[in-house]
Amino acid sequence: MEKPFTFQLISGQFLPTDGTQILLSLINSKIKYHSLENFSSEIRFDNVNSNSKMRIEALQEASNVVTVLAAEAQKSGMRMQISSIVTITLVS
Repeated sequence: MEKPFTFQLISGQFLPTDGTQILLSLINSKIKYHSLENFSSEIRFDNVNSNSKMRIEALQEASNVVTVLAAEAQKSGMRMQISSIVTITLVS
């Protein structure tokens, strides 16, 4: 097995509006992906994709938390420190 590839996707301090925009864009993109996966499963197999449904729920919760944290940061005059590392490992 090869060494995993890792890269920094997000790193920095952001104003609450900017941090929220970055995070919600990523989260909404993932929600859209899983919604399409579920829709495809329902059309092709007449079956709900339970994994996609669970991911959508978790991502919606994350979206709510990000919104609350951003509002708290905005109210307190604080910035958001955001860090996200992506690791890709090839598996068989």
